[in-house]
Amino acid sequence: MKTLKITLLLVVLPMMIFAQNYRYARQTAQPIRIGIVGGYNLSRITNSQPSYTIENYSGYSLGASALWQAWGNFGVQSDLIFSRQGYGYNENGTKDGYLVTSYAYLTPSANYRPVPWASFFAGMQFGFLIKANCGCGNTDYQSTITHHFNKFDYGLNGGVEFTSKAIADGFVMGMKYYLGLSNIVSNPDQVGEEDLPITLPSFSTRNSVMNFYIGYRF
Repeated sequence: MKTLKITLLLVVLPMMIFAQNYRYARQTAQPIRIGIVGGYNLSRITNSQPSYTIENYSGYSLGASALWQAWGNFGVQSDLIFSRQGYGYNENGTKDGYLVTSYAYLTPSANYRPVPWASFFAGMQFGFLIKANCGCGNTDYQSTITHHFNKFDYGLNGGVEFTSKAIADGFVMGMKYYLGLSNIVSNPDQVGEEDLPITLPSFSTRNSVMNFYIGYRF
């Protein structure tokens, strides 16, 4: 009889421990949700001069998004996005043209969700310049001037995101602001106009992008 009790205990005890661990894992583990996001960019550069004023440029973004709500209300999210942005400029009061840059960005951020339907996030943003084009005046002339720009861009991002199960479980919409911390033009003090179809700024310039987006995470 004693042997039977010990045998039953050795069988049941591991099962009870496994069940408790499984229940705890079910309660605490949060799956990583991966999806797609896309949106509208309102961009410019962060500096100007009286002889070189800046206008906003309308672009777009598209990419993949991941969210891991790992510690209750706190989590980690990151996007890998293609971003088309730029600015228009007026030199000496004349509308001269615009510049369009295309970047691939990685955006690791901390996420805080105080309520089930909204979260706030902030973090770093790292980018690689794919291409820089310019348009001059009212003509359709396009020119690639990528070699005049720094290949890497980095800065800070932050924003707010909303979810709506009324639309679909996994649907998200939000807005995010990116402030670049690196100059986009390489050697602005040495920029010459001999081989350029537009005038590049000879002062320190950084990217500034307001992004409005929607997406879906599975």
